Amino acid sequence: MLSEMRDRSGGPNWRMRLLAIVLALLLAAPLTALAWQAATRALHAAL
Repeated sequence: MLSEMRDRSGGPNWRMRLLAIVLALLLAAPLTALAWQAATRALHAAL
């Protein structure tokens, strides 16, 4: 099964790369929103 995730050179194949990109984008959106909210709260608290 692990051999199916790798190409001939031993690196991840295109499916694994695509999955990694999609997962990174899905995780980045909530973290960005959380950071934005925290920055907004800090700005309002400072003013």
